[in-house]
Amino acid sequence: ETAMEESIIILDSLRDVITQLYALSSSEESIQNWHNLRLVCKQVKRISDEIFFSVLGNDCMSVEQFCKFPNAYNRLILRGKLYSPPLLEDIERVLNVLKQNQTVTHVDLTRCNLDERGAKSIAQVLEVNSTIKFLNLTSNYIGVGGGIELANALEYNSSLKTLWLTSTHIG
Repeated sequence: ETAMEESIIILDSLRDVITQLYALSSSEESIQNWHNLRLVCKQVKRISDEIFFSVLGNDCMSVEQFCKFPNAYNRLILRGKLYSPPLLEDIERVLNVLKQNQTVTHVDLTRCNLDERGAKSIAQVLEVNSTIKFLNLTSNYIGVGGGIELANALEYNSSLKTLWLTSTHIG
């Protein structure tokens, strides 16, 4: 197992222990202990995130990490899970940061629940960003209007070499 997998296993185990302790708590003292354990869990998660990102090297998979340290990464991977895509306001934050970013060359926004408005925001990034070489928008709801926005943005962008638009409903 990699260090990343190990840290996920540790976090899952810690979460299970805390859940079991909470189920056993009923007194005021137990509630205070629960609060203390939650603080410890947050600290462990912070440490785990640091391990996670150091293992990944220059890949970033967290909106918060990317917005804090936008020039520390070459690849931004914010793939949404099937039933829980990233929040659209988080994607907007990331896109605003990407407008000035000069290090990220690879952006993966697969299953991020992007629509025509999201495609327009991405188009605005592409018009001003000259470092993104790969963009994956697979499994979003960009539609024809979003496809037109992206096509128009490509007139101003010479750095993008690969654009994946599979299952984006652009026509």
